[in-house]
Amino acid sequence: QDLSVNLRLASGNGVSPVSTNQTLGNDFNKLNILLDRAYLRYQPDPRLVVSLGRVPNPYAGALDLIWDRDLAFDGLSLSWSNRVAGNDFRVRGGGFSVENTDPNYPGNSINKVGSYDKWLAALQVEWSRTLDKDTSLHADSAVYEFVNIEGELSSPCFAPNVDVTCTTDNSRPGFVQKGNTLFGIRDLRLINPGDPAFQYFGLASKFRVVSFGAGLDLRLSGPLHLAVDGEFARNAAFRRSRIVDRVPVNNYGPCAPGVGTCVQQVDIGRDAYQLQVRFGHPLLRRFGDWQGQVGYRYVESDAVPDTFTDSDFHLGGTNAKGYYVGGSVGFTDNATVGLR
Repeated sequence: QDLSVNLRLASGNGVSPVSTNQTLGNDFNKLNILLDRAYLRYQPDPRLVVSLGRVPNPYAGALDLIWDRDLAFDGLSLSWSNRVAGNDFRVRGGGFSVENTDPNYPGNSINKVGSYDKWLAALQVEWSRTLDKDTSLHADSAVYEFVNIEGELSSPCFAPNVDVTCTTDNSRPGFVQKGNTLFGIRDLRLINPGDPAFQYFGLASKFRVVSFGAGLDLRLSGPLHLAVDGEFARNAAFRRSRIVDRVPVNNYGPCAPGVGTCVQQVDIGRDAYQLQVRFGHPLLRRFGDWQGQVGYRYVESDAVPDTFTDSDFHLGGTNAKGYYVGGSVGFTDNATVGLR
């Protein structure tokens, strides 16, 4: 069968793209059910898979340094794989719509600026090889190009109430967690010093994320395995001087000790990395199967868009570092419980 239709429902709310968590205890009220995935999967050849619609995360791997595992992508995904002389290769590509804005924007004004659509183009190359019956290696490299994701400064704007629209209001992100550097996107002009000034905020940096990952899987004894994985990511579009020129509103360092006048400097960065060790059963399929993990993650402020990162580590976002430990166990066939 070379064509299939895939649908999946999930709990949670429609505000966050990275979490399907549902909080119980709402006076026994009914809960939301959402359309989490809806896509066509076409496989004209055993080596080629094409997916169109709201597709599963094509780039989810052993680590979640860049993407949350619950994230789904809206657009077109292609995957091509081949085996050459014992080496397995896979190329993943895609074009995805991050945010569609109104082409009639702003709707409450006769002066239109049009849409400010945001896109993602992605390419990932993977390699893996089984050295012997006990040892395997894998590596990958990827480029994620975000288009129009950063904020833009408006033309001079007088906004004394929330009904006023400035020219670049639709460049602000539809959802953020925390960590990325932000700046005020409205060039506000006041008639009187006491006039209210309603401001919006956008991402101060462009994002072109380049990542490299590698891992080793070693069988220890019987069904037990030890796996070591690492990943490094850098925002190649990061320009510190450009961000500073935009006068950020967050991510400032502390005042220098012993200085009478506090002049805080912007404390930002473009790099991220993660190291992780897993041990136990590689797959949890039966009762009693178990797996443990320990790792360390370091993510500077503007290494990746904070919108799409793991929503559990540091409760989501970037500008964070720390260790984590966890494990899972199969309590019946094809069902597990975990703690991290």
